[in-house]
Amino acid sequence: MKLQEYNQWCCHDDQKRPTHPNGNLLSINNLLYSFSQVSKYDKIGFVLRADDPFTVIDIDDCIQNKETELWASKIVKTFDTYYEISPNGHGIHIIFEGKLPNNQGGIRQGCFEIYSHHRFVTINKETLLNSKRNIEPRQAKLDELLEKFPRRSTATKSTAISQRK
Repeated sequence: MKLQEYNQWCCHDDQKRPTHPNGNLLSINNLLYSFSQVSKYDKIGFVLRADDPFTVIDIDDCIQNKETELWASKIVKTFDTYYEISPNGHGIHIIFEGKLPNNQGGIRQGCFEIYSHHRFVTINKETLLNSKRNIEPRQAKLDELLEKFPRRSTATKSTAISQRK
């Protein structure tokens, strides 16, 4: 499955806020663009929605001096799907097919985040277009990962997971 097939694209500004191609700020609830409409711009992103099959694991600050921390490398290897270095060069985005349980939009704990919908994610266009890796179905891997982290109350929209080991 390819992100490019979905009309859930937009551009973004230097603060990583979603924008229309003309630079005006954009609500992620708005009508979005096709990949071909935004692909000529340098700063693009994808909006995760409840009705698409995608989830993103966003690991911030796990790359120092071009070396990925071991714990982050293990997660990348476990999911074995499309991934890219985040635009600032210090993090990783892992993109796969799967969803958080109970229609949950996201989980965040420190530098580790998982989002399934209602979230804008910056995308490295060159990596996306040149990667030989596909976005793979990884629901079972997500479920296994979530089992390792006790969660707080599910009453909130965003549930935290415990500190990374």
